[in-house]
Amino acid sequence: MKYIVEESLRNFNFWSGGKERADMCSSSELDCIEEFLEEIEPEEGWTDTAINDMFWFEFDTLAQHLGYKDEEDFDMQHSSNYVDDDELAEYAEKWFYDFVNKNHDDYELLEAIAEQIGVGQSDEEWEEYEAEDDVADYVIRCYENNEFCLMEYLFDEDDSGHEYVDDRIPTTKQLRKWAMAEKGNNTQTEQK
Repeated sequence: MKYIVEESLRNFNFWSGGKERADMCSSSELDCIEEFLEEIEPEEGWTDTAINDMFWFEFDTLAQHLGYKDEEDFDMQHSSNYVDDDELAEYAEKWFYDFVNKNHDDYELLEAIAEQIGVGQSDEEWEEYEAEDDVADYVIRCYENNEFCLMEYLFDEDDSGHEYVDDRIPTTKQLRKWAMAEKGNNTQTEQK
């Protein structure tokens, strides 16, 4: 027996992994996905299993249609511990200070960072840099004077990493995950 049901995705009875994913979607996201599914509807129409499987196994396609990079980006932005860009900038500043202080003896690394934030453009700047008692403090002062430049460096748009310093400088995605983990830990501690 074959029958057709006219029903919105908001009222669709998802199951298993499809239900978990659908439950994360807002009403407007479900409406947007519904319009998309109507556009790409197969000739024979959608079966309930095909709709559920789309949410369960092919959610990357739906997430990208909603404007996310992929399924992982969707999950991250729907997490209760999600860290927005303003919160991430605060976390990044704290991370950077800690990072420079932990690596205060690694002059090669600090020089690479200093070059990246625009130090060393003139002989006079390099003399000041090399005469500094605490190179880490100097790099931090340079960061404070030129924060925007370093933020661009730390937060590479394509998240490909930062080969000219080393792999200890995280990508935006890594830093956001660390910030979200910290936010989650703080929330659990507050609840106890």
